[in-house]
Formats: sequence, structure tokens, C-alpha cells
Amino acid sequence: SCDFCFGSACPISELHEHEPIRIFPGGKTSCIDNSTKYAFQVYRGDPDKLAVFFQGGGACWDEMTTMRIPLCKVGLGGHPRQGLFDRCNTRNPLRNHTVVMVEYCSGDLHLGDTAQEYGDILQRGYQNAKAAVDWAAANFGGNLKSFVIGGWSAGSIASQAWASTLLSRFKYEHAAAIFDSYLPVFGAGI
Repeated sequence: SCDFCFGSACPISELHEHEPIRIFPGGKTSCIDNSTKYAFQVYRGDPDKLAVFFQGGGACWDEMTTMRIPLCKVGLGGHPRQGLFDRCNTRNPLRNHTVVMVEYCSGDLHLGDTAQEYGDILQRGYQNAKAAVDWAAANFGGNLKSFVIGGWSAGSIASQAWASTLLSRFKYEHAAAIFDSYLPVFGAGI
């Protein structure tokens, strides 16, 4: 792992090529429980191929869905190694891309920036995603041959919301967006 708090900007050149690295950006980032430090993951690949993926994990929008019957992912998970993250699968079209996975632990579809009135709940998904995007922009300032934006579940909504910002922030020859498996389940009035 790499932690901004120790004075490093965690440049891509210092990251391992064969293992995903968790980067802790600090600042205004936070998981929903306010006790877990936020991190995003980087799978280092080709320097001219970038994929930004927003992790899924449900949504929490009130005290019931956050504290009583949690409907969202609240902590950092393991490193996915299947599908688009499987570097050994020759059928994986992104196996050579550098992948920035915006981890999800805020319960707000990667879009919120608020402290709730109940519990010690912080929903800082916007700050978390922004930290990952800012890191990617600092490390991929040149022209990319391939740029892919995607997400699944709650991350599908986030990738759609962030797509315009990402497409305008990076330079690329070819771009694609993958929005996968979102199920709209919200309470009354949402």
C-alpha cells in the first residue's frame, strides 16, 4: 500500500507491476463509518492504457438503510482477480490496461459529500472518487491510446455521473464506457 499521509504522492512509477496496490489519499476522504481510512486500488499496466472502474455495493440513504438494515458496502474489500481484473486471461480486453478501481465504502453511489445527523456517518463518495480521479490525472497526463470508464451496481450509476468529467479531463485516441448491473431499489420519496 501507499499512503499520502507519509509524504508520498504514490507515483505510478513506484508501484509494483504485478500486484494491485491500495492507495490511501487522506484529505477529505472517508468510509461511511468514519473509522476506516479510504483507499482506491491501482493495477499497474501499460502507461498509455487506462481504465477507471467504480466499485459497486448498494446504497444507504437514511438511518434504516445505513444502521439498522445496512443496504450498502461499508468497508474496503479484497482485490478482485476475476473478470476485467484477471491479468492472466488472454480473452480479457483490459488485461494490459492500468486499472484505477475507485473502491466503494461510502453508501452514496460515489456522489455524496455530507455528514448525516444520525450516528457518526460520513458519506464522502464524491471526495473519495475525486481523489482517485485526481491521482489518475496526475499520473496519466499524456495522450492515452485507450481510455475506459466503467462500474457495476452502485458504481454503474457513478460511472455514468462521472463520465463527462473523466472524458473531458483526459486525452485519448479511443474511449469506451461500460455501465453494468444496476438495480434501482429506493424507498418512498427518493
